[in-house]
Amino acid sequence: MNRFNLKQFVTTAGLALLLTACGGSGGGGGGIGGTGITRTTTSGVITGFGSIFVNGIEFETGGAAITVDFNSSATQNELQLGMVVTVTADIDSSGNSGTAVSVVYDDSIEGPVVGPIVEDQSVQTKTFVILGQTIVVDKTTTVFDKTSYGDLLPNDVLEVSGFVDSTGVISATRVEKKSVFVNSVEVEIKGTVQALDKTARTFTLGTTPIAYLATTEFKDMTEAELVDGLFVEVKGTFDGTTVLADANGKIEKEDEGFGSNVSKVSIEGLITDFVSNASFKIQGQEVDASGPNVVFQPTNLELKDGVKVEAEGPIENGILKATKVELRGGDLKLETKVQAVDAATGNVTLEYPPDSALQLVNVTVTSSTLLKDQNQPGGTFSLGQLLPGEFVEVRAQVDGSGNNIASEMERDSEDDRILQGPLDENANQTTPGQPEGSVKILGVVVNTDATTQFEDENDNPVTADVFFAAALTGKLVKVKDDEPGDGVADEIALED
Repeated sequence: MNRFNLKQFVTTAGLALLLTACGGSGGGGGGIGGTGITRTTTSGVITGFGSIFVNGIEFETGGAAITVDFNSSATQNELQLGMVVTVTADIDSSGNSGTAVSVVYDDSIEGPVVGPIVEDQSVQTKTFVILGQTIVVDKTTTVFDKTSYGDLLPNDVLEVSGFVDSTGVISATRVEKKSVFVNSVEVEIKGTVQALDKTARTFTLGTTPIAYLATTEFKDMTEAELVDGLFVEVKGTFDGTTVLADANGKIEKEDEGFGSNVSKVSIEGLITDFVSNASFKIQGQEVDASGPNVVFQPTNLELKDGVKVEAEGPIENGILKATKVELRGGDLKLETKVQAVDAATGNVTLEYPPDSALQLVNVTVTSSTLLKDQNQPGGTFSLGQLLPGEFVEVRAQVDGSGNNIASEMERDSEDDRILQGPLDENANQTTPGQPEGSVKILGVVVNTDATTQFEDENDNPVTADVFFAAALTGKLVKVKDDEPGDGVADEIALED
């Protein structure tokens, strides 16, 4: 596993636009010219269109300068669901909509899959390597374009957008298949320069050898400024061994952070470098969430490495002083049929078997919810298009009022029923030494019997006695009820 520098998720172009818009604005929040409009920078995943939704805000992009990878004259048509973008915009007083000044997208990595693609035991995630960088895709939360979770193969040339965790692994929010590797292919890779040999014009990024020419274009730097320890992005041709930044390639300097003093930013990503609530990073930006008035959503949110959050507040002297930290993703997983939809309120009612006495769970879809349509590669859908009887896969979290807030919802073909969440009460074992019993999650009761497979937190088989002894109130439990679902767990496992 190769660790790449966390700077890879903040682009030079994005920072230049950001500093032009917000540099030196201080602790702000006073708006522009007293109009109630606030210049804000938002970095996160595109969750919908009309024009684009990022971190729950709808941004009009008609007059925005849009940059996609190295193309500074891109259009909104090139922005896609699941891309991690940086938006500089004027936000209205409601905080729900704004007019984008700039939108910048820069992929995390592009290249061929090398070696095996390994699926975890839960059949929910797959792990593979591109140019020495480890990538993890999720069946529910990753957006796939021109491929799918089940169709990924070695030698697929993929463009990946996502967030990096504390070990340097990219958690993919979007994967697009570009081609299939044969002899050579165009690639993009980011990392810290190591083993630089200016005479040979070679260096490494992680474990990947890089070569460049006297004619290679350098962006935001000169060849003389190339040194060990510098974080760069390289575009070039990969022959299976070395990336060559040839005459058509580029080496670009990448910067870290969102500026020294910015009135307001909103950054989504995985927590890294966690020391305490007063010191951690998101997308390479240092964050302090230790203030007495910080709002956490949910209220019992525990910050630590690997937790996916959105933090907002001003940047003061290079540190984001968070006023709000919100969990993104969540521990709840619900895969089942839709019973009812109220598009006006965002309420979606899900149903769980047995059919003779349906049990219902409500989830709330907000403007921050990523809506995916598995039947349309790279596609999305609106809540008004969701119909009763359709099958969905949902990731959600419980807010401070006990509501189940959906962070991702995918419309898919019918499959096994999944219900994951904290136990409402201690699991009930009917008779010690016997597998018969039940668990209650989000108000839904699921039974167990002699056919149920019990597992511990490490996916190891355990006896019913061991499971029921550990399945206490508040413990996270995942239940699988094989299609078409009968209300009896086929697999039931304790989760971390």
